Amino acid sequence: MLNTRGFTLFETIVSLALLPLIILIVIQSVFNEIDALMHARANRDATRATSAILERLTQEIRLGQSVVTASSVLEASPGRLVLQSFTAPTSTIPATVDIELSGTDVTIERNGNTTTLSGTRARVTELTFHHATSPNSEVVRMHITVETGTARFEKEKQFTTAVVLRGSY
Repeated sequence: MLNTRGFTLFETIVSLALLPLIILIVIQSVFNEIDALMHARANRDATRATSAILERLTQEIRLGQSVVTASSVLEASPGRLVLQSFTAPTSTIPATVDIELSGTDVTIERNGNTTTLSGTRARVTELTFHHATSPNSEVVRMHITVETGTARFEKEKQFTTAVVLRGSY
């Protein structure tokens, strides 16, 4: 009668040889998922940061009466946009607004008060303003490049938008 209660030496060696392969496949799958998650997070952070910056810049430019071209740096990065504007959307009190790239942060200065828009996770690497006029309107086109993440999971996003100044129509 044969002993059927255990494994043979051959079965044990085969199972011990396959076990590291299975563990390696599982570990590689986990690392791939972590990598995909980090890339998705960097992409999300770049999109959120750029959207927030563009929203605020669009609001500021739309509020503007006119572009002060003598003080602005147009068609180059880092750009600077100086606007004759108003203190609030419903106001008629004049104000000067200065939008520029300071290091990797976008700053807005309105009558001496400075606000930084970039936040801690985003680095703005390019900000360019283009100015166009017609007999009926004045338009500012912005191009912005934002980076987020760390070296391995870095993501860069580029956006372009155009805004018509309130005072020009």
